[in-house]
Amino acid sequence: MRLCVYKYNHTSCGGISWRIFRGSLQAVCVTYADKLGRLAIGLEVDASGPLPSEIRLFAAGWNETENGRFLFDDAAASAVMAAYQAHAVDRMFDLEHLSLDSTAPHFDPDARGWCKLELREGPELWAVDIRWTPDGEARLRDKRQRYVSPAFEFELDSGRVVKLVNVALT
Repeated sequence: MRLCVYKYNHTSCGGISWRIFRGSLQAVCVTYADKLGRLAIGLEVDASGPLPSEIRLFAAGWNETENGRFLFDDAAASAVMAAYQAHAVDRMFDLEHLSLDSTAPHFDPDARGWCKLELREGPELWAVDIRWTPDGEARLRDKRQRYVSPAFEFELDSGRVVKLVNVALT
């Protein structure tokens, strides 16, 4: 399995390297340019309106990206929700996936929001009950960040999503 930082509409890839982990779930995202998927999930936020409280992360079926296709089907839904329920903690929204590698020069462990996961008909995976931190809210209202990007593990042979790691504001 691989960890994929699923980047949305981000034009500068930067070539940032993620560490390779060994163990039962191998996480590999060697560089943005080499191993990152891209799919636009834009957030429309105005200066005074409500912030999003739910966001669809994966549509049912194949999710097309610039660097491959990732499958979200019934098996993916079961695996993702089993992993989520095993830890029973909310998932973090971070900034640009900077919380994923503590050895990176710009490591940033601070949350910009928190969410729960929910399956909807299809199946589709949604971030729900989103609570934004003051910094996350400011970044969305000021349009410094306008997209979301889930980081997830997937099966190499099938492209099936098996675990959501976190979601980033990008």
